[in-house]
Amino acid sequence: MKKFFAFYYHLIVAFNVILCCISAHAVTFTTNAWIAEGDMMYDGQSLIVNSCTLTIDGIHYFNSVDITNSALITHSVGSSGVQLTVSNSCFISSNSLVDVSDRGSGPRSGTTERGGGSYGGRGGEYSGNSCNTYGDPFMPVELGS
Repeated sequence: MKKFFAFYYHLIVAFNVILCCISAHAVTFTTNAWIAEGDMMYDGQSLIVNSCTLTIDGIHYFNSVDITNSALITHSVGSSGVQLTVSNSCFISSNSLVDVSDRGSGPRSGTTERGGGSYGGRGGEYSGNSCNTYGDPFMPVELGS
């Protein structure tokens, strides 16, 4: 009976070691790439984004994210945005960034000519009207306009 439990104990330990080795492997991006909404191929893995643009749409979960050598993470224009959960480390070098500027939903109803967006507060009215205020600036969950 002891041999039976010892065998299964060692089998479980070996399985966990193999699982840790597989999940510890990092996926490295060195050319521009896109992870689509619903594409779970990279979820749970570590990502290295090196000297390129990685466009990520939708909700994704990663072990770690390393953005380096003038790399960029963004989302597609017109998508529902990006929401990342990183369970361990997230490193962004001083010459890299996560930038979603100019990736919002476009002008909202009520915005005319050159009126500003109104996410979290009324937009400027330089030459036209801004739309009504929408969204929470402290808990943003919608795209800006």
